Amino acid sequence: MFGLRFRLIGKECDSSAIRLTAGTIARIEILDKNEKEVPVDSISGIGKIKILGPNCPGSSGGNELIIIGSQETTGTGGVACIKFTVKNFKSILNAQGSIRWDRNVAKYNKLQAIALNNLTYNPLADSSGLVFVWDDGTGAGLTLPDNQVIFELCLTAVGNVGASTDVNFSSNPTLLDFVDVNNNTVPVSLTAGKLTITQASKPLKIYTSLDTTAVGSEFCIKVKADGFTDMESFAFGIRIDTTKLIMKQPCVLSPNNLPNFGCGAINRVPGEDIVRVVWNIATANPYTIPTGGTLFGLCFDVQGPCPDNTTPRITAFGGTFEFEDNAGSNFNISVSDGLVTINCASAPLTVTRNSVSGEKCYKACNGAANMTTTGGRMPYAKYEWIPATGGSSVSNVEDPTKLFPGSYRLRVTDADGKIAISDIVTISAATEILPNASITHENIGGDGAITLNPSGGIPGYTFEWVKLPGSTVLYTTQNIAGVPCGNYALKVSDSRSCVKRDTFRVDCASKVLTLDSIRVTTEIKCFGECNGSARVYVSKGTGTLTYKWDDSAGSVTNPVNNLCAGTYHVTVSDAASNSITATIVVSAPPKINLVANNILPSSGSDGAADASASGGTPSYSYVWRDSLGNVVSGASALRNAFPGPYSLCVTDGNSCIQCLEVIIPRKSNGGGNTISINPVVDNKPGGSGVTCFGVCDGKIILSPSGGATPYSYKWSHNATLNSNIADGLCSGNYKVTVTDATGSSAVSNSINISSPGKVSISLRRISCATDESTADGKYEALITGGTSPYTFSWCNGETTSTAIALEDGRCDLSVTDVNGCQSSESFVVCVTSPNAECFKGLLAISPNNDGLNDRMTISCAQDYVNYLSIFDRWGNLVFSASNYIDQFEGIDNDGNELNEGTYMWVMKVTEGSKNDVYYKGTVTIVK
Repeated sequence: MFGLRFRLIGKECDSSAIRLTAGTIARIEILDKNEKEVPVDSISGIGKIKILGPNCPGSSGGNELIIIGSQETTGTGGVACIKFTVKNFKSILNAQGSIRWDRNVAKYNKLQAIALNNLTYNPLADSSGLVFVWDDGTGAGLTLPDNQVIFELCLTAVGNVGASTDVNFSSNPTLLDFVDVNNNTVPVSLTAGKLTITQASKPLKIYTSLDTTAVGSEFCIKVKADGFTDMESFAFGIRIDTTKLIMKQPCVLSPNNLPNFGCGAINRVPGEDIVRVVWNIATANPYTIPTGGTLFGLCFDVQGPCPDNTTPRITAFGGTFEFEDNAGSNFNISVSDGLVTINCASAPLTVTRNSVSGEKCYKACNGAANMTTTGGRMPYAKYEWIPATGGSSVSNVEDPTKLFPGSYRLRVTDADGKIAISDIVTISAATEILPNASITHENIGGDGAITLNPSGGIPGYTFEWVKLPGSTVLYTTQNIAGVPCGNYALKVSDSRSCVKRDTFRVDCASKVLTLDSIRVTTEIKCFGECNGSARVYVSKGTGTLTYKWDDSAGSVTNPVNNLCAGTYHVTVSDAASNSITATIVVSAPPKINLVANNILPSSGSDGAADASASGGTPSYSYVWRDSLGNVVSGASALRNAFPGPYSLCVTDGNSCIQCLEVIIPRKSNGGGNTISINPVVDNKPGGSGVTCFGVCDGKIILSPSGGATPYSYKWSHNATLNSNIADGLCSGNYKVTVTDATGSSAVSNSINISSPGKVSISLRRISCATDESTADGKYEALITGGTSPYTFSWCNGETTSTAIALEDGRCDLSVTDVNGCQSSESFVVCVTSPNAECFKGLLAISPNNDGLNDRMTISCAQDYVNYLSIFDRWGNLVFSASNYIDQFEGIDNDGNELNEGTYMWVMKVTEGSKNDVYYKGTVTIVK
């Protein structure tokens, strides 16, 4: 709290206790912040003063061993080292004792700078002190000079800011005892060390650098700083040798990087060689200088003597450095002073050119210049070759030998920073050697040639020719002729031995794979047959040729057989991986359309019918057979026919046959005979009434009998159609009313025109492409609907149901059935297998048709063959789907809305030959 200082007026060996007491004169009164009195316990004997002397008991007459501990500060968590110095440490033989401190403030870190050999020590277990034992080991005793540090005790600060602890020698737990060579205990005077915990100090370095100047010049001391961050003020001094440096009046600051800083902040202390520097940010914001930045430069006139040197020293004016930032930080300030060398004045600095040589070879960049620098002060600091047009230095030597062509100036800086610049120095460029080759390629083999017309460089060329990949020089002439095809390396050298290298190619006699023609070698004669053949004709090429057709069988022969009508592509490749592609259209005649009409009922042998044919290949021949197979007519007309069924067959010009069953009805007697309608649906290949889903090309043919001819007809889909044939029909059910000559009518049962299902493509991924550059993705097309067999056309030209060489990215697949019905599908070929980011399901759905989280999505599901099952909390299956694609919206398999709650889903993912993989998750329905 305070200290008392006394003047000693007693006699030698007198002593007096210092007591803090309350009596009649005054009482001890301490008030807290609320001005309330705080109870005080005082100890009367708090101190003692003794006047020492040689005859005093327990005194060595001022020759006792004195141990003094230093006072140190550090921030919490920091380490401070208490230095223990000694006086009168004379002929000490051994020692022991303890050192104690407050363990709530500090903990032991280490003991260092030990001047006592053979010292052993151990910190106490509770970190409140340490014990030590020492013996000089020689028996002669140890004497140390006064103020010698015997060791440094380093402690780690663990208390709060403001806390402190004395650090002193003690006899607890080990008795403190110093013994001299006479085995006498030496009296010890102790001054405790102290550790105080302060705010952590910030490092701040203020310094000047080594520099050089000359007598008679102006020199500016540049004061630099590291750690100058958010500063608001400072005050310090610079001590100058005024016999060598004279501060300019008025002051000159160069540079000046501080705001609100000017000559008013620079004050020469009268009668001293110190310049006081004071700065305050005033109203400006706190200021920061980057590490190594200059605060300011203070300029002086240099008066010598020379050569000499001086060290301007940064000093704590008034004993204390004053630096303040916007946080009120403590600073750990370090100072470094740079030596300034004073040289004598020198002659003017000049640069002259001796000789210049241009570039020897094209782009050799070996231009050279020989220069001489005189005057100034050596050593010269910098040589800089600067392009005449400006820019950065390209060389830092006086006589460069590797200059690019161009114009330059040499800029020289001497030791005093003075600069001299030369006249322009121009480095000429060498011209490039150009072979200027003309190549004659092989015509029949071994007749190639290369002719040169060289230019550039310095003429007097030599030539070397090598046929690659060899290394032997085959020709040394300027031109070569009668050479085989191949690559030739040329080396041209000029008279300066500058070299130009180039490579030329003499092409071989043409073996380019050439398409001559592609033809149908076997025509398809009848509709629906697949017995066509085609052949591609090519010439030239290298080695064995291979063929790849895109028919359904993926044929690799030439010719290709068993073709149906359609368009086909073939790729022909040779052994050099050259390929060409050709296209051929294989056509077939249209289907034969056979119709029987003008059917007359028979009363015995007077029935009749007429046949007409179209399509196929004219001309046509007809054969009528009765129910026993006997030929009853070889013409298109059937006459004198008995009632009953007949087989009508027509043969076209290509011997293609189409047959039809015709019924000759029995003639009624007086109209009493019932009318029979006898409808027949003209089915397409595959048995459907129409060729494709959604196509209206169905046909119904009636062969009525009974009643009285002629008949009239009325169809359900077209009441104005009066014919026994209805065509252009869509799939569906039809009825017809047949009326005979007597007005009797009959209505047919429902006649169905069936339709094949729509050609539908489902893609099953077998495996992804290995990577983005490998075409090995495998997908299988699963087809429903339409009429088999199917033909396939994948994006990469494959034509089977399974594609095995797909690249990653978009792919289009087209499928055509036997009737020419088509469907297409686009998809993306994947690159990698399922990963951790796939098969993550939406955790909650709210199926209220607001477009937000109405359905459960599962990432990547659309890319894989999968089967999804969803179970309620009791394990009951409530929903399932094959190849699930985000369609679950809280509806079970029976179409009922599911209750709110959490449901578990399991998805099985199938990947070709790999084992099935199962993924699980939960989804909560919120309503």
